[in-house]
Amino acid sequence: MRDQADITLFDKLGFTPSRVIRVFGMRRSGNHAVINWMARNAPDPCVFINDCVAGKCPLKSANGLEINARHMPLGEQDIADYTSELADGGVLILSYEDVMPDPYEPVHAMSPGVPDDMDTLDLVMFRGFMNWAASLLRKLQNNPSHSFVSRTRTMIGAMETYIEALELAQDPEGRVRAVSYDRWVSRVKYRSSILRALGFEEKDNRLGAVQRYGGGSSFQPDAKEAKTLSPLTRWHDMVNDAEFQLILLAASQYKELRSVMAEVMPQEEARLADYLNEARFPYHVQLAEDGQQ
Repeated sequence: MRDQADITLFDKLGFTPSRVIRVFGMRRSGNHAVINWMARNAPDPCVFINDCVAGKCPLKSANGLEINARHMPLGEQDIADYTSELADGGVLILSYEDVMPDPYEPVHAMSPGVPDDMDTLDLVMFRGFMNWAASLLRKLQNNPSHSFVSRTRTMIGAMETYIEALELAQDPEGRVRAVSYDRWVSRVKYRSSILRALGFEEKDNRLGAVQRYGGGSSFQPDAKEAKTLSPLTRWHDMVNDAEFQLILLAASQYKELRSVMAEVMPQEEARLADYLNEARFPYHVQLAEDGQQ
């Protein structure tokens, strides 16, 4: 009888892929749009396990399954009920949200059951700060379970992981490759270059349908085609929102954030600075000489 430690994720799935691709990104960074596009161009079979939890077996923590870009209803069925019928080969995609990989850490530490000698690539998604912050905040505002305090806490905390993503984009190591959502959504040639880097045949380089994970678009919930979205101007829709202004003010005081933004996306860092200058932050009050408060 085999020791439990020797049983791989592939044993549990009933099929062994040729490659594992782990996708890391902050919520509202276009993760699912890019994954769906990858799946449409990946070799057959392509299995996507959604929203895995770091350090837990993907089969025990995931909340969604797709095979060859088709959603599979889980319900009472197990993921292996679908994957055990697949031929070996192809690609297994695992997605992780709001957590970033350590390029020096063994693969199994975050993804138990995936052998460290497996051909594994980590894709790190990143998006311009202004539009990412606007989309995440609007997503939280649309959820009545979040209060002003919880929204602010979530946004400030998310900035730390956002910094990690930009640091990986600036200096990827080994199995890490950074993908800019802004460039992906706006440049056909950029998408083609990623497919070539992945070794995928270019079958369908369109943006595709809006993915319904997380409720779809925070701003255009009824949109069906990604080409109808306006992801590069989301901050325009939030510019007069008091909470958004508070988040931008907080970001302006986060030296580590501004520093890595200046390296990876200098135009975005300049945009944040220009916004703050226009808003005249910080606002200085000149007290009267007689000490009146």
